[in-house]
Amino acid sequence: LLRSALRDIDHGNYDLARESCGDAATLAPTYGEVWRVQGLVNQYRGDLNSAEQDFRRAMEYADSSPVMAYHFAQFLADSAGDTQGALDVLSQGLRKNPDNAMLLFLLGNVNFSMEKYREAVGACSLLASLPQATVSTSENATLCLRAAVFGSEQYLWNGNIGAALELMEDTSTALERIGSADLDERSADWLIHLAHIAQRLHSDMSTDDFLARRASEFGTAFQQRVRTIDPSLLSRSTAQVAQLNQSKRFGFVRDAAGDRFFHRNDLVVRDDWQLLAANTLIAFEPSRNAKGARADYVRVLA
Repeated sequence: LLRSALRDIDHGNYDLARESCGDAATLAPTYGEVWRVQGLVNQYRGDLNSAEQDFRRAMEYADSSPVMAYHFAQFLADSAGDTQGALDVLSQGLRKNPDNAMLLFLLGNVNFSMEKYREAVGACSLLASLPQATVSTSENATLCLRAAVFGSEQYLWNGNIGAALELMEDTSTALERIGSADLDERSADWLIHLAHIAQRLHSDMSTDDFLARRASEFGTAFQQRVRTIDPSLLSRSTAQVAQLNQSKRFGFVRDAAGDRFFHRNDLVVRDDWQLLAANTLIAFEPSRNAKGARADYVRVLA
């Protein structure tokens, strides 16, 4: 019955799926999976109140199941907009399943969405320490580095230099656990920007030798990580989009050399053009032609 309900969900036959769940609930009213599947049905039907009740009942009947915790937390975060509730469910699930990769990865994502960047890096670090994980290592690395960049920028904006350096230290620990073999060109672009942030921290801490030295060490370490991925990537840079012409699909990014031209065709992933707006962070290869400064091989960092 539940397999039939899941097939009906895949085909958009939500009423038939609900009927199958009702029959299953009659046969096994205390089987948590019945209520999880019915929760999915009501979620897709748009009946969020019923879906939440179903997921809660699934947790009551199978409170040790990481699958129940994962789907309930995902529903709360993505559909119900209750990120704090999602964190509570994930905490409950991880108390009983501390080494569950799916729960840890979702924990990192929920913390990121709540701008709890240090907690997000911590979840990525725990996930990377597992001997075997069902979550993509490269996806975990990307989440870790995104949280490190967003968090460091936030701390720097607020003048909290100490917190920024602590986050960089946590990120370095996570990267040791992830390993260079699982870092790719996308990771390198995030690392390059982290190194730039560390350089800014070093400049801001010119009156504090200890903190300035720590910032410099982190910057060097992040550059070294890039070097282990591909030394040629060290020539790449990062900056914010200064101007876009949506109709003609070109824009300018501003760095120390001034404004650099780029076209949609210069994006590594062309569909990412829709993500671009003024002040969007991008990574690129600086170049120059007869018309002036350009940005090539552009990657959106968002």
